[in-house]
Amino acid sequence: MKRAIIRVMLLAPLALVFGCGYQESMVALDPSAVLPECTVQARQSMQDIIVRVTIANHTQRSFQLMSWNLPKSGRMTTDLFQVTRDGVPVQYTGIMMKREVSRSDYVSIPPGKAFSADIPLQQGYDVRSSGKYTIVYSAFNSQFDSPGVKDLVSMPATLTKH
Repeated sequence: MKRAIIRVMLLAPLALVFGCGYQESMVALDPSAVLPECTVQARQSMQDIIVRVTIANHTQRSFQLMSWNLPKSGRMTTDLFQVTRDGVPVQYTGIMMKREVSRSDYVSIPPGKAFSADIPLQQGYDVRSSGKYTIVYSAFNSQFDSPGVKDLVSMPATLTKH
């Protein structure tokens, strides 16, 4: 595999307002990959936890991602994470939008590319308390032109909040 040259481009002008960013970068292709790779990193910010979600397309075809699964503004409109504090689930209490899906609701991730967004958890989860947090990105993604749903799931990220 060739080494990827990372190219970062800020796509969301609202990033400064919300403290969130949406970035595009290049990744190495893996011809055996079926789904994009989802990774999460977590950091504490004041009373909040900011999660950086990266979805990397290692396949040789473009992947159609529902835009709300990686919101450019960092604003969640659906439950995107499984969050626990000290092993106890933290319930999602944020916005749950119902949608009629159209082609314009998808972002195309070209082969060898990755998109990232920073998402503040406090908008949908009670993360004010101290403790050990475990965060897993878990979203379903239907394909517009084909039946079925593809689950996008990351490995867990942990953060001890003081």
